[in-house]
Amino acid sequence: MEDLLLKCDVHTDEKLKMFCQDHSQLCCSDCVLLNHRQCTNVALISESAKKLKRHYWI
Repeated sequence: MEDLLLKCDVHTDEKLKMFCQDHSQLCCSDCVLLNHRQCTNVALISESAKKLKRHYWI
C-alpha cells in the first residue's frame, strides 16, 4: 500500500520525491522537468517537511 502512495500517477515507474509549493503538488523528477521548470518553489519532500516542522514548532 505504501508503494502506491509513493508512486507518480503519470510516470508509474518513478517515485514521488519533490514538492511544488507553487502548485501544492507532489512530483517525481520527470514531472519536475516536464511540468514544473518555471516554478519557483520546488524542493525535496524531506526538505519541505523540515521547513513545515520548524514553522509550526517555533
